Amino acid sequence: MISLCTFNTNNFKSNISMIESLVGRNDIVFLIEHWLSKEEEHLISNITSDHSIKFESEFSEFERRRGRPFGGTCWLINKKFKIIGYESFSRNLSSIEVQCVEGGDKIKIYGVWFPFDDNTTDTWAQIQILVSQLQSLIDEHMSDQKWLIVGDWNMDSNRNKRGDRIFNKFLENNNLCLCESS
Repeated sequence: MISLCTFNTNNFKSNISMIESLVGRNDIVFLIEHWLSKEEEHLISNITSDHSIKFESEFSEFERRRGRPFGGTCWLINKKFKIIGYESFSRNLSSIEVQCVEGGDKIKIYGVWFPFDDNTTDTWAQIQILVSQLQSLIDEHMSDQKWLIVGDWNMDSNRNKRGDRIFNKFLENNNLCLCESS
């Protein structure tokens, strides 16, 4: 059995205690919006020596930038699991494939971060592309392996906004169930 959680940190530095707690209680943790630069990856390494880390950040402390960069994602995988593969498809979608070191089944876990639908054309395009990427992965690869999709959907299955509608249709078309915590 694998214990797993996802957490939108809304800034790693502000939530270190919570992240340490989650890492201590889970085999796999998928962090979203850590807001760490490439040079700050060591801050994640400092909270655990029992987990392997797959870290993504789009900005450096030494780069001059305009606007708000992508918040970044990070996988923390307990070392009792062998990492068979890691792939970053885009800033919004990555995957890990793991197997318990003692053997057992492999599982591929897809981590997503959907942008908040602010009713702009750009965001709508990003949402549609991400749903298309996920659909393509399901159609091509997921019939012959165990898999899970986790992350921050920024959608609400009970609302009726355009992003919510495409999300609900995606769930329905693929016979997926939504597992939420409150």
